[in-house]
Amino acid sequence: MISCLLFLALLPGTAVQAEKILVGKTELEIPAPAGSVNVTLEIKDVSPYSQILAEAEQQGSKVFFYLPEKSAAVLRQGELPEPEHFFLLQIPQKVKDLSYSASDFAGFKIGIKKQNQQTRELIAKNVKKSMESLSQGISQDLDLDIALQVSGTVVLEPHDESINMLSWSMYITYGLQVEGEDVNEVNACTLTYLNAGGKLLVLADYATQDELEWTRTAARAWSDAILAANFQASPFPPALNRRGNSALGEQAVIVILIIMTVVVALAFLIKKRRSHSE
Repeated sequence: MISCLLFLALLPGTAVQAEKILVGKTELEIPAPAGSVNVTLEIKDVSPYSQILAEAEQQGSKVFFYLPEKSAAVLRQGELPEPEHFFLLQIPQKVKDLSYSASDFAGFKIGIKKQNQQTRELIAKNVKKSMESLSQGISQDLDLDIALQVSGTVVLEPHDESINMLSWSMYITYGLQVEGEDVNEVNACTLTYLNAGGKLLVLADYATQDELEWTRTAARAWSDAILAANFQASPFPPALNRRGNSALGEQAVIVILIIMTVVVALAFLIKKRRSHSE
């Protein structure tokens, strides 16, 4: 059972479609993905969401979590949801005070494209460390023997790009062991880097393996809404490409893999408990 306060943002008829989020000293207007609401405040004290938000901060990212309205309604009832889809907004803390021009962002995109295939082994190593720590914490909280892992990723080439946006997808294979029972699942994710109002944002949306195109369409719609709500960065930088830190891309992927693995595990545990109670 969830021990959390239910905030006005999740009350029927009061869901906020756009909100102001401070990135450094810049206030951005962030519309929620269509049909979803920001539930970050509601889940920050709820295990295992609290652990993954804390792990994201430790990795250097502030994360906002968006659930479909149907799943948010489950939260309002004091239960853990089983979301088939969810969305994440990451703000890399290392660069929150920097301003990106379009040319700065172009340099960043070049680094990301080179990095995607080259750093998968390093990402897997870092994710493994986090999974071991989270497995222990969640096992204690839920009084179960749980082991989490990301057993494989298939990174696809970027499929959508504009001056202030770069989007690519991946398939993620998760391994989960609960009380000696092994479970493997493959899901799709589309990750998008945005330069919104001169600030670097990372978006991600998650769905089942056969819904890759859905993640891409949803990602583009959310990206377009955020870019339309904020001023477009100037293409003329004081110093060309001084913001080309592609290591931030690795960090973003690590955070997404950690969060998605735990959410998949949580959905499995909920289904398992339900089947035992029937």
